[in-house]
This record gives sequence, C-alpha cells and structure tokens, in this order.
Amino acid sequence: MTTFNPTVTGKRTVNLTRYTAGSYVNGSYVDGSTTVTPIEVNYQPANEEILLQLPEAERSRDPLVVYTSEVLKTVDKDSNLAADQIEINGSQYKVHKVARYEMGVLDHTKAIVLRVQT
Repeated sequence: MTTFNPTVTGKRTVNLTRYTAGSYVNGSYVDGSTTVTPIEVNYQPANEEILLQLPEAERSRDPLVVYTSEVLKTVDKDSNLAADQIEINGSQYKVHKVARYEMGVLDHTKAIVLRVQT
C-alpha cells in the first residue's frame, strides 16, 4: 500500500489540534481537552469551483485545500466533538469538509479548511 507522500508536491509541518468530547457538568457545557500534534501537509488556495460550493458567508474566511496522509476530522455534533484545527502561517484554520482517499495508491486526505475568526 502506498501512502500520500507530501515530498512529491512540497510540504509544510503544521500543528494539528484535536479535541476530545466535551460534556455537561452541573448543567454547564465544558469543552474537552486538546492534543497538539505536528503533521506534514500541502496546502493550496481554494479554487473557484470550491469557493462556489461554500456558503457565501464562508467564502471570505480564506479557504484553503489541505492534502495530508493524516486523517482529519470535522465537527461531530452527535459525539460533542469539535472539528480539528490546523495552524498555518500563524492563523488557525478549522476543518470544514473532508474526503478520505484509500485506494492503495497515494492514500490521503483532502480537506477544505476555513480561517477561524477571532
């Protein structure tokens, strides 16, 4: 099985922040804990086709397309899990949409990420 090799297309090491499930304590929601892991990615600006798939309000959030061999996660409301976040050039980006490709040749994740507004 061949996996995605970001050295072929250029790579950057970024920090991936993953959240554990939050919970309710005495009626108040408490965020889960986080882990930060360095991962290798290739990222590109979103093209016009991808921009048109996004809701209009999200098009201005500096959408990027990220390729990596890691599994990235979007928000999971059923499990109270927040979406993964990636730090790129000093800005935090939330994983918005994910497609995982596992064909045995160049296995990888393609994700659309949106800059987190502060």
